Amino acid sequence: MNETMMSSRDELHCDMAAELLRGQGTLQFRALGSSMIPSLWPGDILKIRPVEIAEVNAGEVVLFSRNSLLVTHRVVCNRGSELITRGDSLPFTDPPVSAELLGRVVGLTRDGKEIQLQPGMSLSLRLVAWMVRHSGWCMRLCVRWKNRRRSGIFTIRLDQNTEPEYLRESAQ
Repeated sequence: MNETMMSSRDELHCDMAAELLRGQGTLQFRALGSSMIPSLWPGDILKIRPVEIAEVNAGEVVLFSRNSLLVTHRVVCNRGSELITRGDSLPFTDPPVSAELLGRVVGLTRDGKEIQLQPGMSLSLRLVAWMVRHSGWCMRLCVRWKNRRRSGIFTIRLDQNTEPEYLRESAQ
């Protein structure tokens, strides 16, 4: 697919997301990127509601459009008329967000389970985010570990002899 077609399609997705939020008041979509690991993982389903900049607090996760892409990042600072955001696993902040703000993440579903998304991060999440932010190797390791957990590679079944047998869920 050429760059013009991708840009048009991405622009259409942003327009549709903005329209859904204005009309329906809620948008759900599947996260694709890795910039918010460890708080959000590729495959998580995010629930978004519209919000005004004045209502957003530091530590909350927001959705905005940037260069015809939908971006979900954490608010570092609210300057009144603009937000400063950054992905949890990224070393630098984004350019200020103002008119591009679409909404706030109000719900998260991971592997079919509702998860409460807290403003800010726990100490353990901050530690993982710091490691991922400073090491591409650590990022790849985290993503690989998460994918293996989802695929069931760490599932253990004990047979009648009580000897552990490591199986994938699909083989059970």
